[in-house]
Amino acid sequence: LVNKGGTGIRIAPEVIAYNGAVTGTQIRGFGGDSDFCGINYDLMLKYWSHCALNKLTVSDCQIQGASPAVRAGKNARRLWLKGCLLSGTQKSPAVVIEKGAEYIFVKDNIFQTENASWPRPLKCAAGLKGLDVKNNVFEDLSKQKPKAEESEK
Repeated sequence: LVNKGGTGIRIAPEVIAYNGAVTGTQIRGFGGDSDFCGINYDLMLKYWSHCALNKLTVSDCQIQGASPAVRAGKNARRLWLKGCLLSGTQKSPAVVIEKGAEYIFVKDNIFQTENASWPRPLKCAAGLKGLDVKNNVFEDLSKQKPKAEESEK
């Protein structure tokens, strides 16, 4: 559970060096608050510049009601986001990938929204190097809720 304004998991080392993983984790707001970030990934790159050994895998996670569920910052490198259930909010898409991030793979996830008028579930900066988005499912939960009069019958 994450408090308002907080971050569930913050990954901001100088380098990851080989392989980091976040697997099988559930992140949600405390008391229903949606003003928090689920996973925030952004390398510092103060001394190592662009280390070719960085790799982060986020898999089989459920992140509900975050703004955003996953944020890949400008220094994010080699992120595999796969097999997760991620929901966006009225304020933010489920996944935000900022300009400067490189080699981001978003595959086989379920993106949920509770209202079709909310932002698209995936927001990517233009001109990203190595962005690969495949086989994701977008689910609008507002279409699945029964009307009040139907649920009373």
